Amino acid sequence: MLAQPPALQPPTSADTRPFGLGDARIGMDLTAFRTRPGIACRPGQKPAVTVCRGPDLPLGGGYFARELDYRFVGGRLARIRFRSSVDAFSWVTARLKKDDGQPTRIVRDELSHRGRRLPHVTMTWTNGRSTIALSDPVQGMMQLGVSITRDGAQLAQDQS
Repeated sequence: MLAQPPALQPPTSADTRPFGLGDARIGMDLTAFRTRPGIACRPGQKPAVTVCRGPDLPLGGGYFARELDYRFVGGRLARIRFRSSVDAFSWVTARLKKDDGQPTRIVRDELSHRGRRLPHVTMTWTNGRSTIALSDPVQGMMQLGVSITRDGAQLAQDQS
């Protein structure tokens, strides 16, 4: 008698949930998002783009997601960006792994900052619908940056 292969398991909740930060998830509706406390929105430079700013969010360990920038295209969340201290790397990584699973790619290299070579890491999560990119540190700054973007979102020219 031949052994049967194990049954395929359904994807975990991290595989099926849209990427995001906390309860702000790629694809969510702008109208619902605007009802949150501390949210300020305005039209972007491109048609159908709305730019929203939000209050700092705690990441753990006394660190915060700062300069939160939410971009909506056609009323749906298409990108979240934020910065944090480079010292928050472990907390940010743990938060992203908890919310969205393991990164699909990690690249370690170096970058130049004020004439010094510094270690640099880029972590990427992909799920076929959206992408998370964490860069530590961000070029020219001693902060880390995170961008969570809906794949194919047309935001490149809208830098407002």
